[in-house]
Amino acid sequence: MPERLTPPKSCHLVWMTPSGRRWFKIAGAAAFCERAVRAACAAAGCRADTVLVLPDRVHVVVRVPAAAPHRLLGTRLQRDVAAALIRARQVPSGTPVWRAEGWCAALSSPAALAVVRRQLALVGEQPAGAVHNVRRLWQDVVLEGRGIW
Repeated sequence: MPERLTPPKSCHLVWMTPSGRRWFKIAGAAAFCERAVRAACAAAGCRADTVLVLPDRVHVVVRVPAAAPHRLLGTRLQRDVAAALIRARQVPSGTPVWRAEGWCAALSSPAALAVVRRQLALVGEQPAGAVHNVRRLWQDVVLEGRGIW
């Protein structure tokens, strides 16, 4: 019997700055943060599918091997990106870059992945300073499964 390959899984990571600091409001800082996220993902053996850098938070949809523990991966990526931001002086050294450990959710189906991608694309099109309520997104779309399961 041929060996069955387990497809990679997707995870949605959200990292917020402490006290809502708007470190990524300048386009150059946001672009550097996105490159740092993609580089950290590549170094960890996964792929950043979608990266959205807002002034006070970062959303990442990452594709990871099915056997990889996604919680540990999220913490590692968060630590590696913080180190890159401090080294490049995008964030003041000696201060925490992220508030707590961040948030990680495994996306259990292709439909959930598509909804999160679509919502992040909509958030990315909002004018600067718009309030983005991630909790509401997850309550409406993923946790309650409105329209996708």
